[in-house]
Amino acid sequence: MGRLFNIWHAIWRHKYVVTTLLFLALLTFVDDDSFVIRYQRRAVIGHLHEEIDKYAAMYESETRQLEALQNDPETVERVARERYLMKRPNEDIYVFEPTSDQQ
Repeated sequence: MGRLFNIWHAIWRHKYVVTTLLFLALLTFVDDDSFVIRYQRRAVIGHLHEEIDKYAAMYESETRQLEALQNDPETVERVARERYLMKRPNEDIYVFEPTSDQQ
């Protein structure tokens, strides 16, 4: 019983330090908004910001391509020839496909 009394006496003498340490432990590990969870959420937010930047760049690129397709007849012709294999009269088109050895 004397040993338990000594521990209780030490805790009572340093009650502010013990209370502060318990509070910090609660904030660090136990709470729903603990420091660990905040760190994980910040990592997710950083990843989401990277995705936003990637999609914004894709949007800008696609917008420029759309504007070129709407205003430039040469671009329309280039896309028609490359994607849809369209040709002018009296022209021949040769399509080279990779063989199974090149894949």
